[in-house]
Amino acid sequence: MTVPRAERERRLARSTASARSAQSCCTSPVSMMKFPVVGPECSEGLMPGPTYTSRSNLDPLPARPPSRIVRGMAESDREKWDARYRAGPVSAGDPAWLLEFVGDLPESGRALDIAAGAGRVSIWLARRGFEVSAIDISPVGLALAREAAADEGVQIATHVTDLEREPFPEGPFDLVACFHYRQRALFPLIAANIAPGGVVVAELATVRTLERRPKPSRRWLARPNELLEDSKGLEIVYYREAWIDDRHVARLVARRPVDDD
Repeated sequence: MTVPRAERERRLARSTASARSAQSCCTSPVSMMKFPVVGPECSEGLMPGPTYTSRSNLDPLPARPPSRIVRGMAESDREKWDARYRAGPVSAGDPAWLLEFVGDLPESGRALDIAAGAGRVSIWLARRGFEVSAIDISPVGLALAREAAADEGVQIATHVTDLEREPFPEGPFDLVACFHYRQRALFPLIAANIAPGGVVVAELATVRTLERRPKPSRRWLARPNELLEDSKGLEIVYYREAWIDDRHVARLVARRPVDDD
């Protein structure tokens, strides 16, 4: 259903105001799992659910504060994505290519959506019965995700998180989704936090994208077969690298073996 322009602008204005007025950190009641965050907090719409006992709480941020350069990069990334989400419109609808692999996914459980943005993948997972934690650097994007989830009649927990500065959320997770966010050391962390029988679904643009367009920076682009190399120890259900319009993307569905505990 297409949201009228006036309604979309009203939501963006309300989302921005909410993000500016929120607190600087949050602890989610979902799963008793702490997500230490920096910047505006997005506590609205936190999803109630069963209590899980974590192995331990996440370690606090390092005692030594990040350098000015690192802080500046984080703020720059946050501002860039906030501006992009305010500009609208954002992608909507189901992640079409994943529909072919529904039978390979768990039927329910705890799901983590990395770089969730406006919540397209998070909402799809919530509709399928997952208890979803959506993390992203942009409070504006996550505010849109909560709005969209409410429109769909589902709930997701949102957490403003900068994975370049903060600890990875502690698992185990039954499903981890990572779309269009690359951090070189990220996928070994994902694999380590997947429950036995759990699944990773991912899509990243590769460096070949630069053959047809000047952006994004190589920092965000995967090398050929990078996802495969970083998924050692997982069973590969599906992997493909191909052109989609002017982007060259790698797509992965991988599972942690059930007896791997």
